[in-house]
Amino acid sequence: MRKRILFLVGNVPGCAAIDIEAIDTILVAAAFDQDVGVLFTGDGVLHLIARHGEWQSGERDPAKALLALQTYDVTRLYVDTTSLDARGLVLEDLVLAAAPVDGRGVAQLFLAHDVVVPT
Repeated sequence: MRKRILFLVGNVPGCAAIDIEAIDTILVAAAFDQDVGVLFTGDGVLHLIARHGEWQSGERDPAKALLALQTYDVTRLYVDTTSLDARGLVLEDLVLAAAPVDGRGVAQLFLAHDVVVPT
């Protein structure tokens, strides 16, 4: 049975290995034909901005790894506008297109999914 799964990305980017593991979890759910959405909220919105030269040699930049989401048909990406505003960011700062949602929209996303998974 296909489930609607919403992954919450709310942690500040830090350890690239942990960030990549969360992205890999999202990709696995999509590979198993689940209906996957991703909400970037809180410090998680920082995953969506380009950062250059901050990763150690051999590590993948999580923002670049997020580009793989579209390959696995994960196209329902959302960003919490309150979180963007609090960090002085605008939609044009993001490396991926994400649908903006306010507090009410976040609540509606929670209700529209069978499972909500914090990463």
